[in-house]
Amino acid sequence: MEQQVTNKNLKPCKACGKEMAKSAKACPHCGAKNNKPIYKRASLWIPVIIIVAIIALFVRPVPSKESLLEEARSIELQEIISLGNSSPAAAEKEFVGNCYIVTGYVLDMGNSNVSLGVNPDDYNWITVYLDTDELATIKKGDKITVVGKIDSAGTFTGMNPAYLAD
Repeated sequence: MEQQVTNKNLKPCKACGKEMAKSAKACPHCGAKNNKPIYKRASLWIPVIIIVAIIALFVRPVPSKESLLEEARSIELQEIISLGNSSPAAAEKEFVGNCYIVTGYVLDMGNSNVSLGVNPDDYNWITVYLDTDELATIKKGDKITVVGKIDSAGTFTGMNPAYLAD
């Protein structure tokens, strides 16, 4: 029993079929609510957009070992550690976001990282985050070469992501 709507600002009421304004909150004939379809409601889309934006900020693709090797340059581990200790701000500016290949000794191991120092008995190190499969292949005291991206530098220097280079 729906009527033919001729004015594009009008639409048939879903309850009674009579013409009503698209913007009306309720049908003037029967009083039925005129709800917008869920996909047109701002109250739905604003939280969705915020959640997607937050996820996009924190979820970045992890570069592959091959892409890091193409981008990386070799550097002495001592150079990273020395600048980090003497001038954390300069180390941050110089190293963060760049890829390097470094060699050092495993001083300590965690669940997802190793402390890498210039000498086996060093007290200065950088933290290198490795895949658990790669961690399983090394032990404290091993001399290893890693490739990775420096994500923090200074008094605490981190390399994440990183991979064994040899």
